[in-house]
Parts: sequence; structure tokens; C-alpha cells
Amino acid sequence: MNVTIKTLILMVAVSFMAVPIVSADSGGSKLFKKKCKACHAVDKKKSGPALTAMSQNADQLRDVITNGGKKRMMKAYGSKLSAEEIDELVAYIRSKQGHDDDDEMKKHDKKKHDKKMHDDDDHEDDDEDKDKKKDKKKKHDKDDHDD
Repeated sequence: MNVTIKTLILMVAVSFMAVPIVSADSGGSKLFKKKCKACHAVDKKKSGPALTAMSQNADQLRDVITNGGKKRMMKAYGSKLSAEEIDELVAYIRSKQGHDDDDEMKKHDKKKHDKKMHDDDDHEDDDEDKDKKKDKKKKHDKDDHDD
């Protein structure tokens, strides 16, 4: 092949690589600016909480956006936004909280789960201690009656 054809093929291939990749939160960013920015900021309270102070749970964020917030100060957007748009907002909010992917949330949820399991284990130990004390008291009471 001659150089011109090779150059043309190379240019076409490079042009496909040069197509800008839209970031995952670009839709969420635009929606946030359009629908949320009046009441919410990323890192400071306005009339609504800052994004960094909001829940980090995606399901809870989705629920509040869909159905409205505390005491209905935030109106419901479930009838105004599609499920995809709400998911984009949730992804954007979570990205501003430092949770760019689900792996980070899974780690967070696992820590909460592990802590709960540890706390439950502590309660089981307390129950065992109570049972031992009861048994000891019963034995003591029985010893008193045997005399």
C-alpha cells in the first residue's frame, strides 16, 4: 500500500479514538445544575444539605429524590425525572462524596455489617455472663437451702 492510503487509514483510526468519552456523571452534573443547585451545594449547606453531608446510601438518595425529603421540604421528583435521570443524579452526588464506584460503597456497607456483627457478638457475651451469674445464684440459693 502506498503511504497516502496508510496515512488515511491511520487518520480514520485516530479520529475514532479522539471521540470524547462522556463521563458517567455528566448527565447528573447537568441535572444537578438545573434542578438542585438552587438549594444544594457540594460542600456547604444552603437551604438544603450539602452533597457531602447527604446519605451515602444510593437507595436512600434515590428514594429522597423520587419521593421528596424530610418533612417534604424537598419536593418529589419521581414524576418529573426518569429513573435513568434519577440514577444519574445519585451517581453525581455519590461522586462528590468520594464514592466513584460501587466497590467503595460495598466496602462501606461491609464495615457497617462487620461492626453490627461485632456488636451482636458483644451482646451474646453479655447474655452468657448473665446466664453464668444466674446459674451461680441458683447454686448459691440451693446451697443455702441444703443446710
